[in-house]
Amino acid sequence: MNILQRFGMPIFLGLFILGIFMLSQGHAIAGPGQWVSLTPDDPTVMWQAFSLVNGQIVFQALLATDYGRFSRPQIGYKGTAGIMFGEMIMIAVVLILGSLLAFTVYPSISQGDPVLYSTDPGFVFAMVMGFLGVVFAIITQIRINVMNLYSGSLAFSNTWDAFAKRPIRRNWWMVGLLILGIALYPVNVLQYTDTFLAVTGIMTNTWIFILLADYYVCRKVFKYAPTEKIDYDEKVIRDWNPCGMIAMGVAVIIGGLGLAGMYPIYYASFIAMFIGPILHVLLTVITKGRFYSLVDNAAKHQA
Repeated sequence: MNILQRFGMPIFLGLFILGIFMLSQGHAIAGPGQWVSLTPDDPTVMWQAFSLVNGQIVFQALLATDYGRFSRPQIGYKGTAGIMFGEMIMIAVVLILGSLLAFTVYPSISQGDPVLYSTDPGFVFAMVMGFLGVVFAIITQIRINVMNLYSGSLAFSNTWDAFAKRPIRRNWWMVGLLILGIALYPVNVLQYTDTFLAVTGIMTNTWIFILLADYYVCRKVFKYAPTEKIDYDEKVIRDWNPCGMIAMGVAVIIGGLGLAGMYPIYYASFIAMFIGPILHVLLTVITKGRFYSLVDNAAKHQA
């Protein structure tokens, strides 16, 4: 991955700049003033956009934080946080450039689904750059999917190890994810991007906000557990903190109701990410933090 990131990034940037130049030669660039909704009478369009961005930016931040594992240990938490925020800024720029590309090429697409094609970078750059666009798409997909395979295999193997007694090695998870990704591509999985990002927002954002609430409210404000030198020894901490698990479960269920059509899907990730941390703090206060360790934290807190 280090090789891909080190040598792939300059190639990616060079081809991207060339692609924008070739786009400007064959199309009238659509500026921000021309990025208008295709359904201007629909007041929910902005919420739908927020839902997509909400899922994408936080998902990208997690990938960036995970990639921080390959950084030098000397950079510490602040350095890892810098990598995360740097990646978030980059994805924000990419989202803006994606709008520029989509609205620029949309009027010239006469076959198929213009909306779907104009938002597919693999199609857009191949249309604009020809063979170079195909090379650009391949390099981009290799960089993205190697990172996804790494992060995905890590997530699945850790989750499996937490619930199952017999572990499955990460290389098998990586092979399984690769096969699954290849199998899903022919069904045009891009058309489900809005649902996928809504699920990402519900699951990932809720989890992140619970962790933040736990650290900054339960630990720093109520002092139910330390904020420095946090214990990770299995002999000291409990296997599960039911406050966080219950909060996460309830928030995900409520968010899932949006996916099931009980209320608009574009509200789902926002509702879940606010309910989760609030419920976690309430449950932690009610239980007086006794689930942080095997020692009764309530007694320590009163002392």
